[in-house]
Amino acid sequence: MTITSGHLRAILLLLVVAMAGAAGAQVDDDDPLAWRRVDTSATSVDVTVEDRHAGRTRRIGGRQLLAGSEEMYLPSAAVADFLQAGRLWQPTSQRLTLRVGDAAFRCAVGSRLVVLDDREYLLPVPVLYDADDVWLPLVFVTTVMSPESGVYVRWDADDRRLLLGQQDINVRSLRVTEMTRATGVHVLCREPLSFRASS
Repeated sequence: MTITSGHLRAILLLLVVAMAGAAGAQVDDDDPLAWRRVDTSATSVDVTVEDRHAGRTRRIGGRQLLAGSEEMYLPSAAVADFLQAGRLWQPTSQRLTLRVGDAAFRCAVGSRLVVLDDREYLLPVPVLYDADDVWLPLVFVTTVMSPESGVYVRWDADDRRLLLGQQDINVRSLRVTEMTRATGVHVLCREPLSFRASS
């Protein structure tokens, strides 16, 4: 079978569509780079950063910066500030390194890949650049940086609040019910609790 340039274009377009689907972005058939296109008209959204360890609260400007996606992005300068991270920006190669304690997170503008020592993580959306700063997807901060650096970070989407430092306690209360042949213990939680009973 002979592969023509038309076949190659179709295969490339399918790959771009698959990557954009994973990123939660809409794809323009005529724009193969749409999956990482910056929406320059995205307005700033107040995000409250609550540092429970330091006992202070501040506001930073987040943006839904990826065209066609609802992923929240935070400026890397603000992320470095509230995580007390070292930040090295290489403008020529458009690479950013954030160092939190012993963990060094390396990423590049327009890429979904994050490198930490000998491990690699693939984000659902890419790192972006706009307004003289590198913008990090919130999922990078909460699902990669937080567990790997040991800094507790949780996103409350309803309140647009980023909680740092002290982990929330999920259990709100306990209720004990006396029955004829057993005792029932009800654990009331803020969020659903998944568990497996072994006996």
